[in-house]
Amino acid sequence: MMVEENHLRQELQMALDSKDSDIEQLRCQLTSLSVHSLDTTSISSANDLEIADGFPDPRLEGWISLPSKNTKRFGWDKKYVVVSSKKILFYNSEMDREQANPFMTLDIE
Repeated sequence: MMVEENHLRQELQMALDSKDSDIEQLRCQLTSLSVHSLDTTSISSANDLEIADGFPDPRLEGWISLPSKNTKRFGWDKKYVVVSSKKILFYNSEMDREQANPFMTLDIE
């Protein structure tokens, strides 16, 4: 029973870390919007917003290939990774990313 509770606690902590990363990104976007006066014709998408403000998105995210854990055969597993200022979050897919369901988090601090 203790093992199950510990496992559940770890899953909840990873989901919380994922949400913290999302909040960090939104705060950065809000700050850049409040610092700069923007007219509605200069922005047509989120990518244009990042370029127009001169501030890139503080998070990096994308696909990475990690060595597989199979000891009998060498291979690579493709994982989706989000790097924020405080954590590195690993997801099995972009859908897991959208659902805030990482399988592993690493603290950078």
